[in-house]
Amino acid sequence: MNKSAIDAATDPADQARALRDHRYRSATTYEVGREKIRQFARAIKNFHPAHWNEEAAAELGFNGLVAPPTFASIILLGVHREILAPQSISNHFRSERSYPPG
Repeated sequence: MNKSAIDAATDPADQARALRDHRYRSATTYEVGREKIRQFARAIKNFHPAHWNEEAAAELGFNGLVAPPTFASIILLGVHREILAPQSISNHFRSERSYPPG
């Protein structure tokens, strides 16, 4: 399905199916800096010296701090939001019932 077919789909399930097998390029960039790497390493409690100290990273052959392997999840989360938000797929998960019931 092309973009116009995705836009034309009114059923959220059809919208989700229309997104299958598509490739996307983010319209935004994400600049990775030393402090973002340290902040993420702190958040996931990864205290490997290469995430905190440039000299330790250099001893391992890197030019700067090394981001933890899961650092890419931050970038992916932003891309997911960018792709899914305009499609209103989140409407599929909303219920007409009020919560808590009663």
